[in-house]
Amino acid sequence: MEDVTGLVAELVATESINPDLVPEGGGEAAVAGVVATHLRAGGLEVHVEEAAPGRPNVVGVARGSGGGPP
Repeated sequence: MEDVTGLVAELVATESINPDLVPEGGGEAAVAGVVATHLRAGGLEVHVEEAAPGRPNVVGVARGSGGGPP
């Protein structure tokens, strides 16, 4: 549970104000970086894709090892 609490605390502390709402906002890139780092540390394959310029989404993929369909 400490890992989850630490991750949530880090996410809440990371500035991610939408620059469309507040012009000086940093956007979601820093939060995406935090999420990507934690997913990689957990052994997941990580892809960061921009839904729109400067608006990243993070996708974590956990590959199976059984050879069956995904």
